[in-house]
Amino acid sequence: MLGGQPSRVLDLGCGEGHNQHSDLSAYVERVWVATDQWGNQESCTQTIYFDRLHVNEIELPADVTVNCSNPTTGPAVTGTPYAVFGALHIPMYPDAGFCELQTAYADQILPVCDGTHKILRTWTIYDWCLPTQVGVNPVYWIQVIKVLDDQGP
Repeated sequence: MLGGQPSRVLDLGCGEGHNQHSDLSAYVERVWVATDQWGNQESCTQTIYFDRLHVNEIELPADVTVNCSNPTTGPAVTGTPYAVFGALHIPMYPDAGFCELQTAYADQILPVCDGTHKILRTWTIYDWCLPTQVGVNPVYWIQVIKVLDDQGP
């Protein structure tokens, strides 16, 4: 019979590591217990490490065009900064669960013509574990969202 104890999740502070693994965000310890038919037990500990993400590893959203008949311009529709883990794309906004990296945005609306406008969405990604440095941390990204009226009356 194979069983286990509840996993223990340990968040690490900036610059911390564990078991000679550095630059970690967290790790999980799982204790597995095997019991044979006579009641003999053996256990082992499995450790899963989560590498810390850095601002330069975050993918940024592309410019998009939406039609004014359905002018939904929220980040869930137009895209957000995201982290890539294999085939998974993990959005960094609104709450990605990466304590060291925070993401926010601000919109500036620019009128163009009747029924059309552009939104300059400025994304800010800040790494709490790195010093603030112009051009490095935080990262600023401007995403252009064009709301277009291309249908005639």
